[in-house]
Amino acid sequence: MFSDSKASERWLTNIKSKNKLRKKRCIVTRKLYSTEMLIRFVLSPEKTIVPDPWERLPGRGLWLEARRDIVETACDIKAFDRVMKQEVSVSSALADMVEQLLLRRCIELIGLARRAGNAVAGFEKTRTSIVNGKAVLAIVAIDGAKGSKKKLLSGRLNFPVIDVFLRRELGCVFDRDNVVFVALSNLGLAMKLQIETYKLAGFRTTFPAVE
Repeated sequence: MFSDSKASERWLTNIKSKNKLRKKRCIVTRKLYSTEMLIRFVLSPEKTIVPDPWERLPGRGLWLEARRDIVETACDIKAFDRVMKQEVSVSSALADMVEQLLLRRCIELIGLARRAGNAVAGFEKTRTSIVNGKAVLAIVAIDGAKGSKKKLLSGRLNFPVIDVFLRRELGCVFDRDNVVFVALSNLGLAMKLQIETYKLAGFRTTFPAVE
């Protein structure tokens, strides 16, 4: 998700320090995590497990680490049945459902930044925003040309970069077919996007080959 491991470590440390009291236990790994690193699920009145990534639905929360393999394991070993102490209905596409929800939220946040004048697209605009100190976060499409991040960040290798979106996904935000480079200049939106893309990255295990 980030262009370098140090940036990722700094961000995770910051998240953990701010959320020492907001920890939940993953029902598969049995480990405690900050809620920003977990996905919440609830049992619907129809006895179906429903993803609730933003903690808005009523009912007892069932928490899983934000990783595709963990969600798939929970389905395989009937972890939801065990915790709820009853047979529940779980979609075989539950991990895909979570990925799509997270992707939609991320795209909404980038779109919000754009409408507020806090996001620009294209190499030159993104690079300029970084160089002049206006940008606080960059986004580079994972299926962009090889070496795209290195070219964009020349001289600024510690600048935070998210690389979990496809060109066409970023393009839909800016009414274009494809977008490779984006810069965000609003710190609050950037932090929210980092939280959501951290989760999203755990579900995006395959990407098209970079040409």
